Amino acid sequence: YNISSGDVNVSYKGNVLFFSGTVNVDGEMVDFYFEGVPVVNDNSDPEPEPDPEPEVINMPVTYAVATNWGDWYTTDTDDWFIELYNENSKTGENIIIDILSSKIGSKTLPTGTFPISMDPYPDYALGSWLETNDKDEVTDYGGTWYIDDNILTYGATSGSITISTSDSGTYTIRVDCADDDWNGAFKATYRGEIEYGSASSSMSCKSFFLSASDFSLSAYSPALFSF
Repeated sequence: YNISSGDVNVSYKGNVLFFSGTVNVDGEMVDFYFEGVPVVNDNSDPEPEPDPEPEVINMPVTYAVATNWGDWYTTDTDDWFIELYNENSKTGENIIIDILSSKIGSKTLPTGTFPISMDPYPDYALGSWLETNDKDEVTDYGGTWYIDDNILTYGATSGSITISTSDSGTYTIRVDCADDDWNGAFKATYRGEIEYGSASSSMSCKSFFLSASDFSLSAYSPALFSF
């Protein structure tokens, strides 16, 4: 049927609907009247579910090791590779930090606040990165990560690393990073002396960390690959 014109009156009294009028149906005027409680179907889009709260890891730190790898990324920076360890963890959790400071060749850990960046800029902390081959196998990775049980659990995509020192020569390292891709975050604070590693050692931490076969990826990581 084709309704081409007419008048419609709608009113409510309490929850009772009064619906009446006269309309032109295919050239014939038709009167109608309805009184009653209507059945209302809600076909609107449902409200979206709120995003779940991110999992926040607060890792205790018992000691720290720092190694200056020089201009590792050939960006005229000193690349400081810092490892924070929780010796009391049964799974061996640790945090890997990649700090890029202005190139001065110093053997002393730089201080300041280093925001997470995905590019190797001076005076930033490098965010997590992965490289894969044509079989989707991880071949290289680096940057700033939270690792638990040899699993790359969360990689830093935002946040910052803050390093300060006291007159006594002890350091405070604060980690406040988020994995915005997988709704996680990791935090840590270390206060104490820094153990300095040697970049010339064949067993150095950086060489070990960049060996992809030593680690695996968790379901939270930015990519799901098997070795």
